[in-house]
Amino acid sequence: MKASSNAVAGGIVGKLYRNTNVKNCYFNGTISNNAEHSCSGIVGRANLTYGNCIIQNCYATGNMNSNGSTFAAAILGGCAVENSSIDIKNCYYSSGFSTRSHVENVASDDSVAVAEEELQSNVYGLLGSAFAADVNNINGGYPVNISQNHKLSG
Repeated sequence: MKASSNAVAGGIVGKLYRNTNVKNCYFNGTISNNAEHSCSGIVGRANLTYGNCIIQNCYATGNMNSNGSTFAAAILGGCAVENSSIDIKNCYYSSGFSTRSHVENVASDDSVAVAEEELQSNVYGLLGSAFAADVNNINGGYPVNISQNHKLSG
């Protein structure tokens, strides 16, 4: 995914607004941003005023080309918070992503960097019941949403 020169880039959500939760999702790919705007594998930017958000049970793997943006990270790229809170719970990312951006007012962030091999082999057990091992090799061996692990008949 590549953002235009004046846009926020998020692998799952570009901009997240108040009282919205992002749960049980993943991004596997490359995300690029050519400007000083936020970019991330999961949520590019959270714009919150008088509302709370949770990013939970997610992972990002692949690569990030942020071209010098200070608001670039694996799970949440940037955040504008006023009388609100955002929690990042039980999220993982591979070494192709930067650790954390300069995000203020995040109530909690327990996202963890893991090696590619660990992400492929056992992190699906940590992500919860929405994920499973990639038994059909549709995601390069990385965990998949449980609904993706069925064989198509025909």
